[in-house]
Amino acid sequence: SSEDLNIVEVGKGIDVTTSDLDYLINLQGNEIYCPKWVTVRGVTYKKGSVMAIKPSESMLEDDPVFGGVEEVYVIDSIHVYLYVKLFETLYFNKHYASYTMYIISTTQTHQLVALEEFLSHLPLHAHKIPSFSNEFCVVPKFHLM
Repeated sequence: SSEDLNIVEVGKGIDVTTSDLDYLINLQGNEIYCPKWVTVRGVTYKKGSVMAIKPSESMLEDDPVFGGVEEVYVIDSIHVYLYVKLFETLYFNKHYASYTMYIISTTQTHQLVALEEFLSHLPLHAHKIPSFSNEFCVVPKFHLM
């Protein structure tokens, strides 16, 4: 559970309220802190990291869904949420053992995800594909699905 996350370190940041940002309205808690980074059990989460998200029942995805971390939130010094920009997973490239993702610049979908709701607790790194302006690839270090 999220009470067992054992937050080791929290970076500098700002206090926010649910009225500051629409997507925080469903968060329950007294204190909402938006640090630049947070380290949980030796793993650091920060803006720019990529996380593999558990597909919801409404998603018809065979491949994992990835999200780029845009903000980190800590609620009541216990619960960690990541605000991610969802990428569209195009395909798995067997030659490079990577997932190719597409970033739609006009209609980006965002989601607020609790840390325990990700497929893995380990952040990934997206690599830009030089010949395509909106495509990135992610090379997972382990089997995701």
